[in-house]
Amino acid sequence: MLRCNKGGTPDTAGNDRHPMTDQTTPPEVAAAASRPVSLSLSDLTLIGTFTGPEGGRALIRNPGGEIVQVTVGDETPAGTVVVVAETHLLLVRGTESIVLPLPDAG
Repeated sequence: MLRCNKGGTPDTAGNDRHPMTDQTTPPEVAAAASRPVSLSLSDLTLIGTFTGPEGGRALIRNPGGEIVQVTVGDETPAGTVVVVAETHLLLVRGTESIVLPLPDAG
């Protein structure tokens, strides 16, 4: 990681610090962030969810490998997004409801 000192010059010292906050990443956070998670390459996969002023959004990986951002009302290969929750997406295809959970990071 590259950070800048107060004069704006790149500073390679303290590479374990976040460049914007100058805080050290706790070891347990670094370990969790670098834990490998196996994602299915042939299925629709939920990568992550986030919220903002416009409502919930999610990143999904399509079976073809493309990563796209979706929100309520968007069409996916598995159905229409009807709910973006913290831990999952709810999709509807016809009369079928499909819960697409976040991958288990454990």
